[in-house]
Amino acid sequence: QRLGADQRAAHGFAAPLATVEVTRTGVDGVERVVVGSADATGVYVARDDETGVMQFPPSVVDTLRVEAIRFRPRRVIHDAESDLRAVLLDAGAMHEEILRGEGGTYQLTRPVTYAADPGLVGEMVRALTALDADRWVSSTARPEHGLATPRARLVARFEGPGAPEEGTADGGTDAGVARVRTYGLTLGAPAPGGGLYASLDGTAGVFVADRSLLEQVTTPHLDRAALRVDRDAVTRLALTVTAPTPRRVVLERVA
Repeated sequence: QRLGADQRAAHGFAAPLATVEVTRTGVDGVERVVVGSADATGVYVARDDETGVMQFPPSVVDTLRVEAIRFRPRRVIHDAESDLRAVLLDAGAMHEEILRGEGGTYQLTRPVTYAADPGLVGEMVRALTALDADRWVSSTARPEHGLATPRARLVARFEGPGAPEEGTADGGTDAGVARVRTYGLTLGAPAPGGGLYASLDGTAGVFVADRSLLEQVTTPHLDRAALRVDRDAVTRLALTVTAPTPRRVVLERVA
């Protein structure tokens, strides 16, 4: 919102948090935007040549924080989906291990040994192997990022030549890619404006990942057809309830 009258003195413009200078081709002079103080209701911003003060959401402070990491390329993980060999997932009470077989099929080995759902795992793997940051926010983790007590943790192991190197005419792979590669991804607290804070092992900095990645990681990946049976083949069904009152019901097909 735009505040009434001249409120620069009340909102920290004498010692601003930041000053943004914009120079544009074909426009004389430099446009300066001054960022004043911030409080629980917002951050205060004004054009350098105007007395009017504008109030923006508190998240603007994070957006305007001056750190070199903010200008890092958004690319976090780009790898070959076919090189994936294993994924370990930990999210609250959910602990899974997923292996990729020779034929490209996925198998759960933890918490049970059973086929993994190809659709659910495929979506997660595609997101992981082409993971870009929405934005980089900090060179070091802070308590509000929630990475010390993460919402989810993922470790993926790749083995092979890697993804084709971008920008090469022959689509060759990067000669510097290690044959075996391991990525550790930590997903933390929700970020203002959408997404959630995340970090990659071995890479300094905190970035914001799309929230859909958390949903893909924390969804149980057991094959959704695991309990599908031929109805006409069922001859006996036993139902056991342990709480609040233990009881058991057995149904049998008689004729």
